[in-house]
Amino acid sequence: MATTFDACKDRGNACFRSQDYTGALVWYDKCVSTDPASPVAHSNRAICLIKLGRGLEAQAACQEGLERLQPLPATPELHKIRQKLLYRLQLAQQLLPQQEWHEIPIRQLDELPAELAAL
Repeated sequence: MATTFDACKDRGNACFRSQDYTGALVWYDKCVSTDPASPVAHSNRAICLIKLGRGLEAQAACQEGLERLQPLPATPELHKIRQKLLYRLQLAQQLLPQQEWHEIPIRQLDELPAELAAL
């Protein structure tokens, strides 16, 4: 029986609420496997990784989530997810020793988002 995205997310959320971040990460990883294009799945993975002190992985999850938002139409819900991802990216970077910041891969964008293109 296939596990649905929502079922995995619900199980992950239950683990997260009980502060079982390792268990939550397992379920959020399944969310990513079920729907790799979901920015929510990547955002949820990121906060678990932050709670586990895994800054580089959390940063990568945030970047992946932000990339998944790129092609989607702007909606208030997606704006909220973007804000969460940006905040979590900052938290992830704070976990990194200063020297590790130099090892962080920078991803290029083919196009600037519309709101930045006019700047």
